[in-house]
Amino acid sequence: MLPTEEGPSDPSDIIAQWRQIASDTALLDRDKARGAVNQLYKVNGLKPPLNIVFFDSPGACLFARQLVKWYAADYRPRLTQRIRHDLWQDRWPQYEARLADHVKLPLTPHFSQRLKQAFWEQVSEFDQQHLTLPFDDQLRHVFKDSLHHSIVKTGRSQLRRDGSWPRTASDTAPLHRMEIQKADLIQMRSQFSSSLWQPFYFLGGQETSWLAEYFLLQQGGLAFSNDLKSKAEAYANYAQHCGWALFYKNWAFVSDRPCAIQRDGNGRFHGENGPALLFADGFGVAYCWHGVRVPSWMIREKQKITVARIRRERNIELRRCMAEIYGLGRYIREIGAELIDDDPEWGKLWRIPWGEGVFELIVEVKNSTPEPDGEIKTYFLSVHPQLCPIPDVEEGETDFGAPQKLTARNAVASTFGLRGEDYQPEIET
Repeated sequence: MLPTEEGPSDPSDIIAQWRQIASDTALLDRDKARGAVNQLYKVNGLKPPLNIVFFDSPGACLFARQLVKWYAADYRPRLTQRIRHDLWQDRWPQYEARLADHVKLPLTPHFSQRLKQAFWEQVSEFDQQHLTLPFDDQLRHVFKDSLHHSIVKTGRSQLRRDGSWPRTASDTAPLHRMEIQKADLIQMRSQFSSSLWQPFYFLGGQETSWLAEYFLLQQGGLAFSNDLKSKAEAYANYAQHCGWALFYKNWAFVSDRPCAIQRDGNGRFHGENGPALLFADGFGVAYCWHGVRVPSWMIREKQKITVARIRRERNIELRRCMAEIYGLGRYIREIGAELIDDDPEWGKLWRIPWGEGVFELIVEVKNSTPEPDGEIKTYFLSVHPQLCPIPDVEEGETDFGAPQKLTARNAVASTFGLRGEDYQPEIET
């Protein structure tokens, strides 16, 4: 259920609902998905697309679009369905080779077989007139850009007048949590907007940030025109019931949802051994390390990471990711990082240079509770460069505490929002 008047009313609940939509890995209900697509076209003044086809992944959608063109060129109207099927079987190796060359990547047998089967089952019944319908530009501006612009423009103009939204908040803590959660949704969308060799403008559940913002503004009392509301709700319905999509005037290629979404303990996209989003045909999108997009080789071919290669990387964020994948402890020792404090009880405080005058303080600590196999795990925690205690965002705090002396104890305490002298843990976990 979309966040309407009958749905969630608290800002955090609205964010939570959209995060759930963004995390959905269930198979599409194709009847609902088809209805959502038709509604999206209708409210934007367009006839429903003549051809709506479904595939396992965004990659399969892109390939299917290309296949339509080749298949249409080979189509012979007078041939029986059986003969066309035999010809399809014979021509598939050629199509497959052309698709692989299209992106300079090999197609796995599993991906290829599922694409072949889905394409034939859905497209073989099309006549030549349907197959040769043109592919115009994607309907990005019609469906999304103008809608997003209108929401932002309307919201800003009204907020500028009264500045009191949301009127239901009694303190700043819920607002701050809402902003943190909304930022997480924005991060979801930014990770995938350029993940493929050709652009996808419609990302289904993975682009819920601005939709959540619309429902938050609406719940807060902002007034939107009936036309804008119907378009926003239609787009939200698409995001809830469909995966990524290629929308054209006559064609809609709709991907299923991912079958697996990988995140770290903080909810950031993170795949230690594969892509953050994995689809049923084996196609993967977005290799991420704790929320940072990284080249696929860093995850798939970790053995290629060396200290020299880390140091040559110009992007500081990627350099940091490479060091973590390589092993921070190993990296720290091999580069001869500066040891600032070595405390037998609290751990070691290191200063790591990342280049261009950028340094990071990291405290190395050991877990006081052994693992079931007896291993004592070591953790590396990034801390404020002056060991300022971190704010408690759950309580609406935004400012760091005062600087502290650079010691391991103060570093550990700062991660709990405390000063060293106030940190007296009875049990560490």
